[in-house]
Amino acid sequence: MQKPFILALSLMALLGAGCASQTPQTRLTPKTPTLNLLSPGLYSTTTASKLNAIGETDANVVYLGETQNEVKDGKFDIELDIKEGKNEFPLSVGNGIVTSTMTIVVDKVAEQVTTKDQGLKTDDEKSKTNNKINSDKRLPGTTDLAVTPKAADSSVPVSFSDTEMHLTISQSQYGAELSWGKAVEPFQSYVLVKSETDPSLYFPKVFWFKAITSLDTRSWTDKDLKSGKTYYRVCKIKPDQSVTCGNVAYITKQ
Repeated sequence: MQKPFILALSLMALLGAGCASQTPQTRLTPKTPTLNLLSPGLYSTTTASKLNAIGETDANVVYLGETQNEVKDGKFDIELDIKEGKNEFPLSVGNGIVTSTMTIVVDKVAEQVTTKDQGLKTDDEKSKTNNKINSDKRLPGTTDLAVTPKAADSSVPVSFSDTEMHLTISQSQYGAELSWGKAVEPFQSYVLVKSETDPSLYFPKVFWFKAITSLDTRSWTDKDLKSGKTYYRVCKIKPDQSVTCGNVAYITKQ
C-alpha cells in the first residue's frame, strides 16, 4: 500500500524541480556609454579648413564614421577636415550592445576681406555691397552654438547674424580702422574681439578688447595692429546676457 504513495511523492518532486528550472532569470541591462562633446558644438560656423572635435567618454575608442580613434584618460581629440559648405561628421561610441551617437555639423563660410582700396565710397556702393553679401549668404541668418565662456560651470547662448553689425576694415597710419552697421535689436553694449590666430573668433570664446555702450558709436581705431594677419568681429551683449555676433573680417599689415 505504501508504493503508490511513494510514487506520488516522487512525481510531485519531479514536477516541482521542473517548475523551478523555468523560473525567469534576471537580465542585467548593459550600461549606455557616455559621449560628451566639449568643442566645437553640434552646430557651428567657421572659415577654417580644420577643426578639432574634443570631448569625453567612458568608452575605450570613439568612431568618426568608420574610423577608430584613441581615447586617453576618458578624453578624445579628433582633427576634422572642413570643406566648403555644410560638413557632417557622425561620432559614436559603443560596447557591442549599446551605442551612443551624435552628428557634428559645421558650415564653412568665406572670409570677408576689406582693405582701404576696397572700402565703400558712397551710399549707393554700400547698398550694392550689402545686397551682394545678403544674396551670397556667407553667414547663416541665425545659428545657435554651444560655447564655453570664461566660467566653466555656465554657458552663454551665442548666435550669428548677416544682417547686423557688418564689419569693414581699412588701414591708416593710426592702425586698423573698424566700422560696422547698426544693431537693430536691444542690447547693452558692443564688444570688439580680435585674434592673430583664430579666424572663427567670437565673444565669449575670445575676450573683448573694447566695449562700447553707445548705440550711435559704430567705429573704432585699433592702434595696436601687429604685422601679419589680424581677425576682427563685432558682437553685442543683449539684455538677457545672450550674444549675437556679426561677420569676421581681417586685415594684413605688411
